[in-house]
Amino acid sequence: MAKKRDIDKYQPTFDGLKAGLVVKLPSPEIHEVQRKQIDELLKSADEILTPPVSSPFHLPYLANGSCFVGKQSSSNQKYDVKVEIKSVDLSQDFLCGYLTIDGLTEMYPTLTTFFEAQVIGSRYNFSTRGKWRSSYNVDYSHWMRFPAFKDLLRDQGWDPDSEGEPPDLDKFTVSSPLKAPGLFMRWKELFLIPDHTVEKIEGASYEGFYYMYYNKADRSFDGYYFHREEPNTDQNQRIQLVFQEDSRRGYYAYR
Repeated sequence: MAKKRDIDKYQPTFDGLKAGLVVKLPSPEIHEVQRKQIDELLKSADEILTPPVSSPFHLPYLANGSCFVGKQSSSNQKYDVKVEIKSVDLSQDFLCGYLTIDGLTEMYPTLTTFFEAQVIGSRYNFSTRGKWRSSYNVDYSHWMRFPAFKDLLRDQGWDPDSEGEPPDLDKFTVSSPLKAPGLFMRWKELFLIPDHTVEKIEGASYEGFYYMYYNKADRSFDGYYFHREEPNTDQNQRIQLVFQEDSRRGYYAYR
C-alpha cells in the first residue's frame, strides 16, 4: 500500500518574519476544500487498484492469488480444504489453481493437486459430453443440486419441478459470467503437487471432477465431486469454501 503523504509539511512556514507582521492565510473554507482535494488525490494504492464489482475484466475476489478455505465432506467424514487461485481469465472461461486437502490418507496427510476449471459461458455449456466418464444423467442430476441452476432454468423457460422429460442441457446458456450472480464451473484435478508423476494414491483418487458454483454475493464455492459410477464409490462428496480475507494480494486483468 502506498504511504500517504504528510499534508502538514505543505503548510506555509514563517521562519525569519519579524514580529508583528500580519500574514493573511486562506480562509478556512478554501483551506478545507484544498485539503479534501488532496485527500481525494492521495487515496491509497489498495483502493485504486481494487477493481469494482462492475469492472468488465475482474471479479473482486475471484482473482490471481485469492484463497478459499472450507470442508469437503463425504457420507461420514469431513476434511479441511484450501484452494489457491493461480490464474483467472474469464475472457477464455478459464481459471486454475491448487487444491489442498488434509487427512484424506495416512501416507499423504496433506495432498495438493493442480486443477483447471471450465467456466460455463461462451466456450463451455452444462453438458460434459461424456468427458471424464460422465453422462447426461450425471450432468443433469448434479447441476440440479444447485438452487442457482434451477433459477437459471426458470429464467430460460423451463420448470425444474416438471415431471416431464429432462431438458436438453445444450439449450441453456450463461450469456455473461461477469454479469451473472454466480459462476457455474467444472474443476478437473490434473496432477499431484509437487510430484506430477504420481498416478495413483492408496485411499484417494483425482480421476473424477467437481461440479462447482461460485456465489459472488457471499464469495463462496459450493460443489459436488463425481467419480465414475461404481458400487463402492461415494457419490455424495460435497465441497464448501469461503473466501479467506487475508488472501487478497493483487489483481490482474486479461484483455
